Amino acid sequence: MYVGNVGDNTISIIKVQSLEVTDIITISHRPYVIVEDPKRNRLLVSGSYVDDLITPVDLGNLQPQPPVAAPGSGLVVSADGSAIYAGEYDDVYKIDPVSLGVVGSIRVGSFVNELVPDHRNNKLFSAVSLRGVYVLDAENLHITNTLMFPNFTQGFGMAPGGTRGVAVEGVDSTICMPLLPCEPRYIDASVYIIDIDTQTVQREILLGPGGSNIYGRFFVGPNLFGVTGPAVPVPTLTEWGIFLFVVLAGFGSIIALQKRERAHN
Repeated sequence: MYVGNVGDNTISIIKVQSLEVTDIITISHRPYVIVEDPKRNRLLVSGSYVDDLITPVDLGNLQPQPPVAAPGSGLVVSADGSAIYAGEYDDVYKIDPVSLGVVGSIRVGSFVNELVPDHRNNKLFSAVSLRGVYVLDAENLHITNTLMFPNFTQGFGMAPGGTRGVAVEGVDSTICMPLLPCEPRYIDASVYIIDIDTQTVQREILLGPGGSNIYGRFFVGPNLFGVTGPAVPVPTLTEWGIFLFVVLAGFGSIIALQKRERAHN
């Protein structure tokens, strides 16, 4: 198991049976995403959104190669190793596996959160924040379908076997102003079970009140796991009006008192 440690720019190699750290690899940037490229017996380690770099790591001697400037915040390798795909900001990129240079790109939406390959059908599922999962033809890098959801799409996962997927929906938090009387407004969020072959939603699992911030890859073995965050109160328009009225009335009272005091003096 390969674990990226963004705090000190290292990768821990852990033996799964004993959970021992057997080696530590140091690279020149934060290890944001780590994928294996079996055809070339290497790891590909991408940087974050501010580190547009990909560092190959030789698995034979565990030595990092010089990093290459390339988008790689979300990173996947095709089943035959003939192409690498990266999702960054609003775009999905196709990268040559030898030169690690960009050979194609397509704009898919606002902020790519997840890029998951469908090796059986040569497709890519790209979850973007702006309410959707885009299905891309991996060979020609064009959009073949779009699955839309009511709220922001935080992620996408694939079940073992590749026949089912799950789209994870969440809502950004809004925090009440200090001293503002807020009644809790709970916003429901869901995960959607998707048939990969037909690209249709088969089932919605409602997480209910409190599912406001949901992240992660959710398929572990045959089971589906989700984590919900605490619900955050959202002020209504009326409550904002009351708040502004109180503030303006307070300023008005202070000004009136100052004028009265000056007139008296």
